[in-house]
Amino acid sequence: MSNKTYINGLFIKSKQTTFGEVVSVSINAKTLIEELNKHTNAKGYVNIDLLRRKEADKQGNTHYAVLNEWQPKSDYKAPATSASATDDDGNLPF
Repeated sequence: MSNKTYINGLFIKSKQTTFGEVVSVSINAKTLIEELNKHTNAKGYVNIDLLRRKEADKQGNTHYAVLNEWQPKSDYKAPATSASATDDDGNLPF
């Protein structure tokens, strides 16, 4: 399993209310901006996954953020197109 890069500066708590689940996010602006600048990709994006903790921590945080570092393989080729549904004369097979 690969190492996770945790994103600092986000504090996420969820709670059930009579109106459904409410997710509250507190952001330490300075810290989060530093994290975003540090992890921005070549296209200018930072991909972050929000994951639910097994148990809330001491501060009541129920989720945490990790950097999504997935990259498509550079040698990826699209699959070949499937055989045509018609025969060589353009007729359907039924």
